[in-house]
Amino acid sequence: MAMVSTCMTSLGLFFGALLSSMESFQLISNFVVWPLFFFSGALFPVKNLPAWLSTVTSFDPLTYGVEALRTILLGTQGIPLATCVTALVFSCLVTMAMGAWAFNRMEQI
Repeated sequence: MAMVSTCMTSLGLFFGALLSSMESFQLISNFVVWPLFFFSGALFPVKNLPAWLSTVTSFDPLTYGVEALRTILLGTQGIPLATCVTALVFSCLVTMAMGAWAFNRMEQI
């Protein structure tokens, strides 16, 4: 869960640094966070999805956090735990780099 929160915080920092007002950040936040949540598989198991929707969920970092939590807590394994951890680490690194870049760009302007 620490990796999921790091990833989401970095994503928020990325969008927050690029936007000029608090109102626009809240709007963008709703349009980013809700689809990430709905496509994460938190409300439904991703193994029963159609192929096209399964492809969409494979690009969502929250999917791997939810699946890792399901594996640890319930013992069910839709996506292997090693794959979940690898995807989360990669997502954290990418979003942290994006957030740092956007924050550095904001400081220079």
